[in-house]
Amino acid sequence: MIVDELEHLDANEMTHLFETAATNRTQIIAISNTHTLTAKLPDDATTLHFSPYTADEMSAIIKVRLAPLMEEGIMVIQPAAVTFICKKVATQTGDLRACLSLLCQALAMVEKTTQEKKPPSPTLIPVGMNDVLKASKAAMTIAPTIGVKVKGLNMQSRLVLLTFLIASRRLTSGLTLLPSSSTKKEKSVSTKQYSITPTVLHTLYESTLAAHGGVFSVVSRSEFLDVLGVLEVQGLLSMDDQAGSKAAKSPSKRQASRGSSVSLPAGVRVSEVVKVLTTVEDAGAKEQEIRRMWEKQSFTIDKQAQQQRTAHALKAVAFEDAVEA
Repeated sequence: MIVDELEHLDANEMTHLFETAATNRTQIIAISNTHTLTAKLPDDATTLHFSPYTADEMSAIIKVRLAPLMEEGIMVIQPAAVTFICKKVATQTGDLRACLSLLCQALAMVEKTTQEKKPPSPTLIPVGMNDVLKASKAAMTIAPTIGVKVKGLNMQSRLVLLTFLIASRRLTSGLTLLPSSSTKKEKSVSTKQYSITPTVLHTLYESTLAAHGGVFSVVSRSEFLDVLGVLEVQGLLSMDDQAGSKAAKSPSKRQASRGSSVSLPAGVRVSEVVKVLTTVEDAGAKEQEIRRMWEKQSFTIDKQAQQQRTAHALKAVAFEDAVEA
């Protein structure tokens, strides 16, 4: 049995799939876009990791596809344009389909421009740098909305995004990033910390899921960083270093960059993400659990913020009495 996009199954569905396969002695070949699944794989499962395509690999594939035309002396795309598109896609997702799609869009744009000329050009005009830049810009203008992006996330990506929203709300409410009930790691967090780092975010993620009764499985820190990378590629989160420049793109460099901070990209509103993430209309059990988690955390944050304001007010009154005395 071959199962594609395994990451979209929730924990119960995935567990049932593996148990049924084991009972019927069925071998499963599962394909997933991420290792951060909602349920643990069977102990006897073999995992093969396929890294994203590099710019050189995509360029080589495209050259092979264009080879028959090149042998006839027909240049469809200028080499510089191929190199640019491959490097651009490699720094984002490494998705070969996205690379080919951009090139096809550029070809279509050039073909349309050629046909509209009067009289039409008798010779084939190869796709150049300006054409791929226009195609890339056009692809960005028709990019999916925030709602579409959030709805397309798997469960672990949603949980990480929810954790960021909780952290952001704690900061805006004047609280520390980690609640007092967290582990010893909370001691290393300054009460004056105003940036959300991946390390602290993972700690908050662990404590949030633990406080919700262990409904969801917890991923490791390295897997958590991978999910952050996916959310950044989707344009739902942004990772910058303390100096304000973009953090390194590779997972290994991300793990070494503990000084990086996580934030929402420009143009992405917290209220919009919260609305989509917590909408329960036509949602499954897991999506409803996420809404309950947000409501529970929001209530707790508001309560703690009120208690903190009350404590500060009492201290101010006590200080005034001491000065008068």
